[in-house]
Amino acid sequence: MNSEENEETGAESSTPRKAGSSAKRVTMSGVESADTAPNTPDDKGPADEVFVLENGGDGDEDDDKPPSKLLTKIEKLVDKVERRRDNRMAVSSKARNHFVALCLQKVSELGGNRNSGIPLAELRKMRDTQKENGGQVGEIFESAVNVMEEAEGRFFYYRSFNEYYLTLEENYFRRNPSIAALAGVLAYYICSLVLFCGILGNNSTCPSTDGRPIYEGWLTAIYFASVTISTVGYGDVSFVGSGTEVWRVLIGTLYMIVAMVVAVTVFSSLSSKALEFTGSAVAPQLEPLIEKFISLEKNESLTTQLRRVWLFKIFELSVTFLLINVFGMCVAMLVMGTTKDGDEIDWSWMTAFYWAVQTTTTIGYGDLDMPFDLRWFNFLFAIIGTTFAASILGSLAELDSKLKNMRTLYIWQNREVSMQLINDMEGDGDKQLDEYEFLIGSLLTLELVQREDVEKIMDKFRDLAGMDQVIDTRDIEQHQRQLSALRISKADIEKYNAKKREEMDYWQDVDHAADENAQ
Repeated sequence: MNSEENEETGAESSTPRKAGSSAKRVTMSGVESADTAPNTPDDKGPADEVFVLENGGDGDEDDDKPPSKLLTKIEKLVDKVERRRDNRMAVSSKARNHFVALCLQKVSELGGNRNSGIPLAELRKMRDTQKENGGQVGEIFESAVNVMEEAEGRFFYYRSFNEYYLTLEENYFRRNPSIAALAGVLAYYICSLVLFCGILGNNSTCPSTDGRPIYEGWLTAIYFASVTISTVGYGDVSFVGSGTEVWRVLIGTLYMIVAMVVAVTVFSSLSSKALEFTGSAVAPQLEPLIEKFISLEKNESLTTQLRRVWLFKIFELSVTFLLINVFGMCVAMLVMGTTKDGDEIDWSWMTAFYWAVQTTTTIGYGDLDMPFDLRWFNFLFAIIGTTFAASILGSLAELDSKLKNMRTLYIWQNREVSMQLINDMEGDGDKQLDEYEFLIGSLLTLELVQREDVEKIMDKFRDLAGMDQVIDTRDIEQHQRQLSALRISKADIEKYNAKKREEMDYWQDVDHAADENAQ
């Protein structure tokens, strides 16, 4: 086998290399490990690869290290796409909109449409003009020209560039989504206070009773906002309690819709961050124990392992749900023992637990009389408790699907090389698997993509590639010819209309002469 074949296949060269001398290659995308290293200055890899010893040693290390790997073309493509995504140019919304408007105007001047390309020469002119004007738009056009020159392209498609090479600059709230979500929830509560206590003066949602604490009104309003956004709805506070006029019912309906929008968009983001923070704080301590129960071993019965995982997840979710409600129960009993209303109502421990479960499951029958001061705790517990409970119940509902995915992944990971593997995944009948067939076959086997997804992508490929099933410069030239055939300038349209008018005038004259002769 010659040296060129070694470079293409990654096989070892005829000159032996000491055992255990792993190597890395320095590519344009960074340093990657490789199966082989050059043995002499004449053993050169591809133009973009330079092989170096992994640890800079002399190759006398022990041979216990796992073999290094040579990246496939697919992995190189993944790296390329990720680099492009990570290196997108951050621009302001105003600059991006101006850039798109200028490109669209240029395409229209050239007689094209939104899908038409701008010739590179025209793009350079636009770049020079905008750079003279200064500002971020000129920088965008400079980047566009650089991309086109690197790709050696002749036509610039601004819509693709806008999507894949530009991204909006992050403001403070985009950089800190938790702060944005917190500000949104705070705004919801403030607007609720203004609505109930400032505008409507609703005696039900913002009461003012003689002998009651001065905070009764605004605390009730906040409490009502919490049980609304958490969908608990005990029924102890009613929006239409002061009347059932049409306007009051309409405002109540709109308020419920707004509360659900806030819950789905703003509050869900905040609750997800809270769950993520809680998980990151607890997971490191429990990770060794969790891994022991949910990891799948190759030499153990798969059915037994999945049953163990199922039991562990059920136990984990049950304990978490129990702890949340026990916490709510304990605080409720503490309030019962320290308030005047609590002495009058006199809940038992079981009643307090019943109330906590009503709250976290968002059922809220409203069949219990609650101490007024319990609202101090409940306006937070109604939101936090329902968030954790919803996450737990959602995980329980997805458990069967997760176990199925674990089974599929386990079988795939432990599959050995065989003719059955080749027959299952190869698509062209050559009895061998290349990296593309293995990738697509594995994605379909793991159900990470569906047949419909592949069909849409392949339909797009056939549309772009044509009959030869390869996308190359010939397809680009054919595409430009088709666009040129469709372009009709304003001058062409006026010329066509003038010709038609001449024909109409001619035939009108003929008809007029014929009528005169007939007379």
